Amino acid sequence: MSDDERTDDDAGEERATSNDRRTRSDAEGRTDTDDRTDADERARTDERESAERQAGGDRAIADEAVEDGGVERRDLLKLGALTLAVGGGTAVGAMLSADQDREGLGPTESPPTASSKESTAESEHRALAEQFAPDLYFDVRELWYPTDPRRYISERGGETVVDGFDALDGYTKDRREAEAPPAPTVFYNVVDYRDSSLSVVQYWLYSAFDQFTTNFHWHDWELFQVFVNGDTGDPVLYTGSAHSKSVPNNEFVDPEADRPSVLSEVGSHASALGVNGRPRTFQRLAGDGFIADITNEAVEIGDRTVRVPAAYGLPRDEGLRIPYIVPELDGAPLYDHERLPNVSADDLLSGSLVVRNFAELANPPEDIPLRETGLSFGFDAATRDVEVEYDLVSAEDLRHIDGFTGPQLRFEFTVPKFVEDSFAHHLTATTAPREQPRFSDPVVDVTDPQHRATLAERYGGVDSDETENRVVGVVRELTTRPSAAEGETSGDESTADDEPPTDDELTPTNDGTVTTDEESTPAGDGAPTPPSLHESNVESVALLESENPTAVPTWNGVVSFTGVTRESHRLTVNGAGRAPYAETFEFDGGTYTAGVDGVVTVVPNEEAVKVRADASQQSGITNVRFEEDVAGPVYDGRPDGDDRFGIYVNRHGTYTAEVTDREGSVGVFRVTPGTNGASGDEPLTIDAPETGKRSFVTFLQSLLDEILTGVRDAVDELGPLRELLLALLRHARRLVDEALELVDRDDIEEAGEELGVLADVLRVTGESLDALGWALSGTAETRLRNQLEQARRRAEQAVEVPA
Repeated sequence: MSDDERTDDDAGEERATSNDRRTRSDAEGRTDTDDRTDADERARTDERESAERQAGGDRAIADEAVEDGGVERRDLLKLGALTLAVGGGTAVGAMLSADQDREGLGPTESPPTASSKESTAESEHRALAEQFAPDLYFDVRELWYPTDPRRYISERGGETVVDGFDALDGYTKDRREAEAPPAPTVFYNVVDYRDSSLSVVQYWLYSAFDQFTTNFHWHDWELFQVFVNGDTGDPVLYTGSAHSKSVPNNEFVDPEADRPSVLSEVGSHASALGVNGRPRTFQRLAGDGFIADITNEAVEIGDRTVRVPAAYGLPRDEGLRIPYIVPELDGAPLYDHERLPNVSADDLLSGSLVVRNFAELANPPEDIPLRETGLSFGFDAATRDVEVEYDLVSAEDLRHIDGFTGPQLRFEFTVPKFVEDSFAHHLTATTAPREQPRFSDPVVDVTDPQHRATLAERYGGVDSDETENRVVGVVRELTTRPSAAEGETSGDESTADDEPPTDDELTPTNDGTVTTDEESTPAGDGAPTPPSLHESNVESVALLESENPTAVPTWNGVVSFTGVTRESHRLTVNGAGRAPYAETFEFDGGTYTAGVDGVVTVVPNEEAVKVRADASQQSGITNVRFEEDVAGPVYDGRPDGDDRFGIYVNRHGTYTAEVTDREGSVGVFRVTPGTNGASGDEPLTIDAPETGKRSFVTFLQSLLDEILTGVRDAVDELGPLRELLLALLRHARRLVDEALELVDRDDIEEAGEELGVLADVLRVTGESLDALGWALSGTAETRLRNQLEQARRRAEQAVEVPA
């Protein structure tokens, strides 16, 4: 029931009840402003008991237990003993009906027969909601502000629904005509802990549409929660919901700010917090004399700790960029649909925020605008530094709506397949607040483990031991370009103006291989700048495909899924201007760390080339590992494909590929896109990827040829030292040839002995390189040292490998 629907008698009764309940006793640390007497208290107790009898209640009083639930009456009265501050309209705690005998959390449901006590509880809940009603800050580019969906209801098949077309088209028309946000509204719901002094005020914000980079949907319901200590009236925890239950929320424990600020992400409306002295901006870490706006713990990935709290935050307020795309329906942009006559392209997010296709961009976009604060909303605008006043309405007033409807929308998600790229489509739909578990159990929306533990320790009844089934990783770019985050070059010779060579610049050589002009005429250390791993200032999106697919954005480059089910999954990481990454895995619970020790490597489209192999006619493929000579491991997992794979790498790198088949046998291969004719448009194929000792020996042949060339090019005028190093490498090359002849004659034991000698020679060669290190550039020394170490390690491994 809304305030407008209440009768004058109800309002009078609420005012009288509020006046009776304004203060607590001195023992609770409050001033008794009414100087109540014991006789007054007994009179009020008699009135309450009389009201209960008139309502048909057969409840015991004082210290007698409730018959069904075992909850003592005095505890219920204690929960209901809310105090309204004189002249302030504030409230603490909440009243529970005695018929609610379930354990744990639950909303305050009014029984069919109303009573003065229930009316009092509604009034107290209302006061509690007004006390903490947040100030809302929106991006200057926001289109869909919180509004009242009841404006767009219709009757369909005997049910009252809000249709997505009606809501989006009607809201757009209303906004255009009013030249202002139509019907600004926030809905509230109060939930009480049983046998505890903890209450929760929920604020539900409805937007007619959600346009984001991971999903699009009608009817965007967002939630902000305030956990309140009913004994003191202080806020205990603020939680601002992010994009889904898989994304960690923005949370703050023991805030000093009495009235929170909520910062809404443009288009998606994810709720960040503003609790410090700068309420209009989000601050992840403390600094500049201000505390951080969240108290979430730092995320741990593998054996590393990513030095940022595990919360979605507000990326465009943190210097990170998120590209948006346009939703489609029936193969056409949404704004072209005939049921949206009032919606044009300008009524969706567009312009510099939007890219039309992730795959069409050569590189991650750098011109996406960062956040700019636009309109601000508040409950009592006259007393707040805000521009728009919103109505505060009970969520009970939505009970008559049977559903929020609309067809599934689509967005593009590039997935690496073996033969060719395909598109996967996914939708994260939203449901009415009452249909969501967190409506009756607010702790469901507390994502930080230490915050759950704090609630459990202080108030009990909160499950803080829940096992977090998670998938985590951190995205890094493998590129020759300067790091966008660091503003420095990725190698000795690289500059911000370096461009990868085009197909026209590829130059054939006498042996039929392909090099670039840069490789044909070496500069500096004699080779093009190798790629390296960098952070990116453009966020990615991740898709976890299984029975119930989930798409989430990254935050500070972190991939994080919670509540992961125990089954087979495919993880795909996509980004604007980047080639996609994918791996598959079986999840048995706990934490799965994606990528290589938690690092998920992606490559800019312009520098990417696909390396593929098909072993379906052989022993199959169960795991693939790629290691770049300078950057190190860039892929290690079960690839996307049955016994075959297609993995994107940077075409300026040189790699060792390791393949494990279904029998556990290992094979290694040399992958050098720059000399294998890979331009980026055509994939590079590993033909018949065999495993066993022979693959190791042929790999060593290729790698030693590269090392010999590298030493000749990089070490030019060192006389005897250069000749010694080259002599050792030529000797190692002869040993490899001899080992291959032995393997082909099936003399495996003798081949193993030869490979053992090779490993010793390579060890001495590495020591000799130490003497030449001073004469080499940093990149050349790193490349040669890593290549020699790779060769030595593989020679030792090959000794034990069967035929």
